[in-house]
Amino acid sequence: MSAIGNNLRFLRQNQGLTQDQVASATGISRESLSYYENGSRPVPVKYLDLFADLFNIDIEQLLDENPEEMKVFTSFRSINSTDEDMVQVAGFRRIVRNYLKIKALADDQK
Repeated sequence: MSAIGNNLRFLRQNQGLTQDQVASATGISRESLSYYENGSRPVPVKYLDLFADLFNIDIEQLLDENPEEMKVFTSFRSINSTDEDMVQVAGFRRIVRNYLKIKALADDQK
């Protein structure tokens, strides 16, 4: 099983999401997500950004060999959320993550 597949499953379950919910929010089929999670198919590069945004992580964290050690925001659980809610939350998380990166760069320059 691949690290990315393990991490996708870990993140999805950590957020209380079903494969159907993640597939719908990212525009892929549930079957494809299942293949990615169990490592029988590689995750196409074009989907890495979608998964990173959805789970509020950097793409590099999808490659992490120890998913239990990942720092994941768990304050928002997506149970009973619509697909549009999940997309909006992912967009907001992306904005916050980018802001924090810019702030860290600015702080380093001081």
